[in-house]
Amino acid sequence: MKKTLIALAALASISAFAQTAAPAATGVTVYGLIDISYMKDSSAGAPYSDGLLFNDRNSTSKIGLKGSTDAGSGFKANFNLEAGHILISAKPATEALFNRQAWAGLSSEKFGEVRAGTQDSVAFQANAGFDLNGAANDSQAAALSGVPTTGNGGKTLAQYITPAFGGFKAQLGYQPKGDNVALLTGADATLAKAAYAVAFSYAAGPLAAAVSYESAASDNATLTTSLGNTWSGVSASYDFTVAKLVATYANGGTNFKGYNLGLAVPVAGASIGVQYSKNTDTNGTGVELFANKEVLKNTTAYVDYGKKHVDTGATAGDYDVYSLGLIWTF
Repeated sequence: MKKTLIALAALASISAFAQTAAPAATGVTVYGLIDISYMKDSSAGAPYSDGLLFNDRNSTSKIGLKGSTDAGSGFKANFNLEAGHILISAKPATEALFNRQAWAGLSSEKFGEVRAGTQDSVAFQANAGFDLNGAANDSQAAALSGVPTTGNGGKTLAQYITPAFGGFKAQLGYQPKGDNVALLTGADATLAKAAYAVAFSYAAGPLAAAVSYESAASDNATLTTSLGNTWSGVSASYDFTVAKLVATYANGGTNFKGYNLGLAVPVAGASIGVQYSKNTDTNGTGVELFANKEVLKNTTAYVDYGKKHVDTGATAGDYDVYSLGLIWTF
């Protein structure tokens, strides 16, 4: 809690300084999200199997700063600093304050954008929007089945994003070997190597699609973690207004491949939907039912349910997770 208060005070001070020092030249925004919830998970054991008032069961609570400055010649200088884990116990000593986003870069309408630092992986940026419930932390069908629909890659990278051409956009990412040594463990880390990622996206009208690829971050032939594998994925969605359909197929290596299908419909201002995912290697499945609705300005209520099926092994069986809560954004 002490570290959280210090972080909030630091963000407020930085924002106040930025707005008073150069209000005409720099636009700095403080933003955040708070998720307060109740959850129950039959696979986690006590106390979760008995229910628990908790947080971050749908979305990750966070607070951040983002800004853009006119750099001249048609360019803008941009940055994003974002801290997570703001509603739980003190951060680990090794965890950076801005552990979710900490990058800076340049952009222009003509040449596109470059970024460097801690940011969402290229595959995550390209594919997260194809999860109808925002890749919910507890109930995401793909996560329950073990299918990495948003990629395997790490978050420390250099990235180039092209301008949009008729709805098309490309992204290129590069992770140095040293960053992957720090990211991986065991044999994967000893054989870590530089990695790259590429994604091509299209969005126009009701149709959206993305094709993405991430190279392996390690030469470890045993592929002990998903991060040691190459990853590829293809996603598509179509919005019929009365219903939205999504589909993703992802291949993250042995035991990390499969598909996710989803349907969401608007009902009286709420979004109600279902998603189903299957791991085609392990036969594990995940089913997700969800409903969310803005009940007050910038305040959304949600109910999530997920069912996980483990096909073989010591933990074979079916497990349920329930969560409900309120998300406040600012």
